[in-house]
Amino acid sequence: MEVKKYPYSKYQIWFAFSLSLAMMAFPVFMIATDTTDRQAWLLFGFFFLAICGILTYLIRKYFLPMQRGETALELDKEKLQYFIGNKIVYWKDILYMDFGEARNGIFIRFALEHGVDITIGTRFVAGKDNEIYDTISAYFEKYK
Repeated sequence: MEVKKYPYSKYQIWFAFSLSLAMMAFPVFMIATDTTDRQAWLLFGFFFLAICGILTYLIRKYFLPMQRGETALELDKEKLQYFIGNKIVYWKDILYMDFGEARNGIFIRFALEHGVDITIGTRFVAGKDNEIYDTISAYFEKYK
């Protein structure tokens, strides 16, 4: 099997980015049109800074790598590399793998020796969740 690369999911990243912008814009609109109270502006300032921090995190962690065309998940004959979470799993080290449902995608759990578990999510990986899991399973079965 050749090297299989999965890019970042543009749909999920744009959705998260848009939702964060809406979370910033709505309170600005509500407070700017209805409030002259200083306490409300202070609370708004804290909320606004928190949302700016979340938005900055989303941009650096997901949006910029997506725009640069970077790979989110890569499979080769030796290992799986999950670039989103900076995780590397070698096929020879895996005892077994399984998956579970998450809100937006699935998570795949790899059980390693000494009770170590590594989990990756498919939310921000482009592709259908079941196909990604099937491909990972095929690589695991072939190269373990």
